[in-house]
Amino acid sequence: MFKQTEIIGVQETFDYVKSASEEKDGITWLKPLGWNNTYVLSVRPETAETFNLTNISDLVAVSGDMILGSDDEFINRMDGLIGLKELYLGLDFSKEVSMDQSLTYSALKDSKIDVNTSYSTDGRIAKFGLVNLVDDKNFFPPYYVTPILKMEFANENPEVVKALEELGGHWTEAEMQVYNLMVDEGDSARDVATLMLTDAGLLEK
Repeated sequence: MFKQTEIIGVQETFDYVKSASEEKDGITWLKPLGWNNTYVLSVRPETAETFNLTNISDLVAVSGDMILGSDDEFINRMDGLIGLKELYLGLDFSKEVSMDQSLTYSALKDSKIDVNTSYSTDGRIAKFGLVNLVDDKNFFPPYYVTPILKMEFANENPEVVKALEELGGHWTEAEMQVYNLMVDEGDSARDVATLMLTDAGLLEK
């Protein structure tokens, strides 16, 4: 969108996008709600424990003995597996299995693959107790949920800005996994959203 290709930190990315949006489009970004729904590589907890895996760099040395499961788009994109391998030199899986993204979670749980590409707030991470590896070289861009407003509207409606800013920073990726799982398993989105606000102390019980 802004022709930015250099890998920069999370806060730098937010500041850059906010500034560019205000300058080019007259749109301002408010405080992020807290969670970053970006790509992650996930493993089973026993795999993380056996190989002492905390971040993607830890995975490099043992990746040759592991099978990756992911959708075809991620495997073949420069901003997916191709670029990830270029940044994390030596990351080379014994096999890369292309499958529908939604199937990778159960495949990982059932040991049909050893690593999958996940979305960091997916409810199945919590359901299956998977471990997300930290992207310690910041390859994946941040995807924070953030209210955005036209600057003219924001300037004319400070009470709206204040209300939205009060939502900022309240929910983590791990918490969102649980909330998303609740919706996946049948709870209404409205009820879960109400619970989120209550848990964060923004609504009275």
